[in-house]
Amino acid sequence: PELFTIKKKKKMDKLGGFIRIGPFEYIHILDRNANIRRMETGPANFVLHDHEEVVEGPNKMVHLKPLEYCVIENPVFREEGRPISTYFGEVKLRHGKKELRRVEDYPDPFPLYPGEILEGGKKKYVTVAPMQALHLKAIEDFNDESYTVRRNAGDQWLEFGPQTYKPRLEEELVKVVDAVVVKEGFALKIRAVNDMTDESGVKRKAGQEWMHRKLGAYIPSVDEQIASIIRDHVLTPIKAIHLKATQNYTDQFGKQRKAGEEWLVTEDMTKIYSRDVQEQLVSEVKAITLSNREYCVVQNYVDPTTRQNHWGEKLLKKGELTFFLQPGEEIVGGIKASMILEEDDAVLLQAKRDFQDEEGVKHKAGETWMIYGPKQYIPPTTVIVKEIRKRIPLSKQEGIYVQDKKTGEVRLVSGKTYLLKSTERLWEKEVSKEVEKLLEEQYLGVGYVSGGFQHDRPKRKYQRNKTRAITMTVPHNSAVQLFDYKTKKARIVFGPELLMLQPNEEFSVLKYSGGVPKEEGKLSSLFLPLGPDYMTDLFVAETSDHAKMNLRLAYCWHFKVDPAHPELLFNVPDFIGDACKTLSSRIRGAVSKVGFEDFHKHSHDIIQNSSFKKNAHGIYQPLVFKHNGLTITAVDTRELSTVDEATRDSLKKSVNLSIDITARAAEAQAQHQSDLLHQLTEERARGTGLRIRLRLKSKELSFSNQKLILLQSGPWEMQLPGQKLKLKLLRLKGKEKLQKLSMRYRLCRQAKIPTWRFLRRGIKLKLNKSAKRMK
Repeated sequence: PELFTIKKKKKMDKLGGFIRIGPFEYIHILDRNANIRRMETGPANFVLHDHEEVVEGPNKMVHLKPLEYCVIENPVFREEGRPISTYFGEVKLRHGKKELRRVEDYPDPFPLYPGEILEGGKKKYVTVAPMQALHLKAIEDFNDESYTVRRNAGDQWLEFGPQTYKPRLEEELVKVVDAVVVKEGFALKIRAVNDMTDESGVKRKAGQEWMHRKLGAYIPSVDEQIASIIRDHVLTPIKAIHLKATQNYTDQFGKQRKAGEEWLVTEDMTKIYSRDVQEQLVSEVKAITLSNREYCVVQNYVDPTTRQNHWGEKLLKKGELTFFLQPGEEIVGGIKASMILEEDDAVLLQAKRDFQDEEGVKHKAGETWMIYGPKQYIPPTTVIVKEIRKRIPLSKQEGIYVQDKKTGEVRLVSGKTYLLKSTERLWEKEVSKEVEKLLEEQYLGVGYVSGGFQHDRPKRKYQRNKTRAITMTVPHNSAVQLFDYKTKKARIVFGPELLMLQPNEEFSVLKYSGGVPKEEGKLSSLFLPLGPDYMTDLFVAETSDHAKMNLRLAYCWHFKVDPAHPELLFNVPDFIGDACKTLSSRIRGAVSKVGFEDFHKHSHDIIQNSSFKKNAHGIYQPLVFKHNGLTITAVDTRELSTVDEATRDSLKKSVNLSIDITARAAEAQAQHQSDLLHQLTEERARGTGLRIRLRLKSKELSFSNQKLILLQSGPWEMQLPGQKLKLKLLRLKGKEKLQKLSMRYRLCRQAKIPTWRFLRRGIKLKLNKSAKRMK
């Protein structure tokens, strides 16, 4: 044990020896001859005999300090404080008994005789505080001198503090009980463990519960148990408590409550409420506040007079209002804002049962009517809000389909702002999947839909509102046919135009042949192009000498529209396939009457003669299909090739030879023209040079004559001063040289001599020098 430890000395020899026993120590010696044990205490030097043996020790004596005690098991019998020994000299023990030794009775250390056992070591007294108590239980029957009470085994009681508890062998400490302080606003819920009488003198049965509200410290007795600490509820205008009765009783307000009954306690009843043991707190309820534009519907509402729930019924509560939901009540759909109807708004209502509204109008169950704005409207519980409708602004290019629910008639509304009536609804117009796809392609900017061709679609998405009128932009120079299944009449719309589909009208889907060669049903479209345009076809024709050729032809076409009968345009659903078949049949017949060589040389004339007829002036007339007005104005040969490989090779050689001959002839003619041009150029240059030399000679002769005339002039000229004569001679010489150079320059320009660029520069330099000299 922790409080009592024995320091063991070195063991001596069992057959003999010498041992020292210190102060407050003891040893147990076994006499093997007599087979008895005895105790020796110190301080002493003990000599062991041969027949003696130390069986325990040396051990420290038991020393009790203040407020300590111990329990000795198998204590010795004492007489006048001394142990009693037997005839053989061994101490006599009380086997199976216990002895409690306190410090008051054993202030000095004491040894343990052979056979005595220290149970649990040394222990301290239990100190009980002022707000504590000890829960004690009797182990055996005894007389309690402190209270002069006879205690029976199993009895329990409390020892209240403050005190120092001195234990007894006849009782045991169960636990230390702390007092619970009851503060302001709190209460203790006490439960009886056994049948008892409480501190107020009220008899309680086992399991009974009651409330202890007295302020201060409270220590429950051994027959009581604190079930819980209950806090008082502070009630406010927005806070209440929901209670439930666990048994029949009368509440604090003097009202009889039945088991299972539920109710609310609000601030109007009391500011602070302390629950009874018969009441169970279900929840704390917060008040619901409605503004002047809010409302809610309470289901299973409580009648304020009878305080009973009207199960399955509803009550409308409008703001401004603050209220608590009573037990069993619930809000359907939460708190809702009142409907603010603008001038263009209306709400469609339907009556659940017969009732009379606030304006005094009686409505029958199932009746529908409209409430128009502007106003603030809160629907009563007797109506169903079907929908809130708005006026739909529609331009001349927009429309909606409206159906009368009474007659079933559907009409188109367009070009105005429209608000549906109570007996009307928006009608969804369904079209076939093919038409839906064509409308989508037309919206995305694709004119035709082909099964084998994928268009590059824009990223924008197409989603048609089925209640909106179907509109379509008819392209320029095209026509669309609409059929009204109600009147059994067709309507033709010519582009450019924006058409709007009536409720009973449907599009006439046109199927065209497409591809090269033409395949039936390749293209689908909602409109008929009126042209002019080209269509290309590829087919095989066979000549009279059985040479097969592939002909790729392009036909220029357009429609002639009869204003009186425009429906004739749609007599032939596939005008492309019909026209291509007719023309290819004619051309095959014409080709089959001529040979390959003849057709190869005159293919254009043969195709034109087979396709068109000439008038009296020899001009080809257009081919007109009378049943739909289709007009073919021209046939263009795009490609002409043979099907047979041998024929194709011979035709290729013939064409190559013809091309070679034509190229050589053109080359010889070009060489001849080049030689003639070179010869003429040389002769012209030679004549021009001779003419220039002759002119120069004539000018020199003219200058010499002038000089001679000047020298032959009279003697008076010679008599002039020398300076005047010299100046005149220089002027005449410069003028003559200037005329000569100018003449050479003009002749070179006229002769187009190749070196005239260089001559022009030299002549200009000379002219400038001559001018300077003259100046």
